[in-house]
Amino acid sequence: MITNFISQMKIFIDRKTGRQFIYFCIIGGINTALDFGVYILLTRSSSFFKEYFFIANIISFSIAVTNSYILNRRYTFKSNNGNIRSEYTKFIIVNIFGVIFNTLILVFMVDTFGIHDLIAKAIAVGVVLFWNFYMNRRWTFKNNQ
Repeated sequence: MITNFISQMKIFIDRKTGRQFIYFCIIGGINTALDFGVYILLTRSSSFFKEYFFIANIISFSIAVTNSYILNRRYTFKSNNGNIRSEYTKFIIVNIFGVIFNTLILVFMVDTFGIHDLIAKAIAVGVVLFWNFYMNRRWTFKNNQ
């Protein structure tokens, strides 16, 4: 059973999309740590950001998304598109929708269900991961498929 699982994972990893998704997740982990770090720094060191946590969320997400573009362009999608401005603009558009979804999920879970903000943020990040990968693969970096 374990060898069957490993062989299925090897098939998945050998596929370009599978490898891209794995890189996307690793880079996403780095950027999630950056996002959480900035968010925690802002909300735990400032009464303004503690009260207006959604603003801290937008700031932290924005910093992480720029780092995400740089790393995903180079390692995940191996983009050789010379028009970085257009590509970065598409990446930002995808992630603007991502931050909107992320923030709506965060606020909804905190305000409606009273879930701790860090737990709600982790759930929001997980949901938005799939949106971001799909749209960036199919639209932002489509010339690298």
